[in-house]
Amino acid sequence: MPGPTPITINHRLIFRYTVAGLQHKMTFYLGVTASGDVTGFDTVARSGFSPTGLHNAIEVWFQKMAPFYKAADSSFDSATLEVLISGVWVFLMSYVPSAAPTASGNYVPAGMMAFSGKDLNYKNFPVYLLEPITLIPKKNNSLATMDADSQAAAIALFNVDGSAIDQDPVAWRFSRGGFYSQRWLSQVTDTNERLRRIRHLK
Repeated sequence: MPGPTPITINHRLIFRYTVAGLQHKMTFYLGVTASGDVTGFDTVARSGFSPTGLHNAIEVWFQKMAPFYKAADSSFDSATLEVLISGVWVFLMSYVPSAAPTASGNYVPAGMMAFSGKDLNYKNFPVYLLEPITLIPKKNNSLATMDADSQAAAIALFNVDGSAIDQDPVAWRFSRGGFYSQRWLSQVTDTNERLRRIRHLK
């Protein structure tokens, strides 16, 4: 079987968030340029969008995640920017967001919500939210039938309806192979087998 796509992008942004004592990571690849932003960097935007201060991009994505997490058991910890030098990821900066979880439901141990799509090279380009609030295992490929918060996340990641903004990940997020997103496919909710083992649920 072929291995993972080789990494061709020199920067990655790692979002860290904690649910019920367990910290999760979400990695986005991107391009950045030095700027006067509080992080010291702006995003490199795809055609049709404009660069934005990196801290704005971080805040906006955490805000899109907020409705899926409850402040009583979850926290948005940080976003860390790293650069790839001679095969080693090197720390550049870390930013602590002001955005915070806003949900009222209970988290689902070992639960997972996936937003699936393709990059411009037709490779899978998913994003996973781990252990969000109450969910029912299902697959949804119709934006119109999704709840408003799921719609907002899908639009932010894949510009499904053309209303994404410069701060949304779709404007600056690359796949491992160096391609922007092309199209959204579905939202899938289910359990995550690795987390089931960690949570001692199997």
